Amino acid sequence: MQKKYTIYDIAKLSGFSPKTVARVVNNEGNVAKDTEEKIKSVIDRLGYTPNTYAKNLKIKKDKTILLSIRTTNGFPLQWMQMIIEQVGIICLEKGITVLVEYFYDEENLEKSMISKSVNYLDGVILFYEEENDVRISALRARNIPFVVFERAYDNSVRYVSNNNYQVLYSVFDSLCQKGLSGVELLLRSDTLVNRDRVNGVVDAFKSHGLDVSNVKITYGIGNAESAYSHILKEHEQGDMKEVFFISGDERAIGVYKAFEELGIKIGEDVSVIGFDDIPLSSYISPGLSTIRPAYYDLAKNLVLMLIPEDGNDEDHIVVPASFIKRDSLQKKFM
Repeated sequence: MQKKYTIYDIAKLSGFSPKTVARVVNNEGNVAKDTEEKIKSVIDRLGYTPNTYAKNLKIKKDKTILLSIRTTNGFPLQWMQMIIEQVGIICLEKGITVLVEYFYDEENLEKSMISKSVNYLDGVILFYEEENDVRISALRARNIPFVVFERAYDNSVRYVSNNNYQVLYSVFDSLCQKGLSGVELLLRSDTLVNRDRVNGVVDAFKSHGLDVSNVKITYGIGNAESAYSHILKEHEQGDMKEVFFISGDERAIGVYKAFEELGIKIGEDVSVIGFDDIPLSSYISPGLSTIRPAYYDLAKNLVLMLIPEDGNDEDHIVVPASFIKRDSLQKKFM
């Protein structure tokens, strides 16, 4: 059988982005003449023709996007509901229908709407992408536009991300200036997102000439229970740092419970920093210092990458997050 080529094959062979190739394929204009000629020469050489999905997309007026969410331990999470809500609000304003699907495992890909709904999906937002994610292979094979939330493993894949490295560097640069001695990072797993966060903290220590061995990295903290158990174990072994960063406010509840049982006062004896700024974070005692993503801006850019408007032509967008200081920080860090 003759190979069925996709716009991603054409992009690779022509040296241009899939988005530029799609403009040429769909006769959308706004492409330099020499670029268009080079892409068309590759199209002619391969004998490429748009699939049924691409043809339907040209005449289809109503837009539908899918949020494909890979499930994880401790799912669902409140931050996820917050960003889904913002995507829903933006799509309602634009008259776009939003579908949400929880993707359980690779073996059930054929049951996914990615496989079944090829004729009416205008795009897909992927959450919790994994390296060599089968969802990406399936979407590329079907020529369905997609975007990944947080930095993608393949740099040719479009994504919208928090500024994970920059915000962690900024936070810990400030703490180092104020006398930080050591930190433990409690993370779910060794992903690109968490590597960026780790690198931000490590580089902040290096910039102040501090020993990076005082940055302890712990993976496998996937829920509040594992966070709680880990803190108890750390205390028993006498291996406690001054500051604890946990990559999810909901898991910080387990840290709080453990310190309460141990008689260690958060905000006085130790500092705790989370990530997400879910509504509960400001109401627990002491209030949790946390990094707040710009949920609306993240959602807006995810939608615009799939359903572009004039002037929106970026492949990678990094959205700044902000640090919210509350009473879980020791006074010297305030």
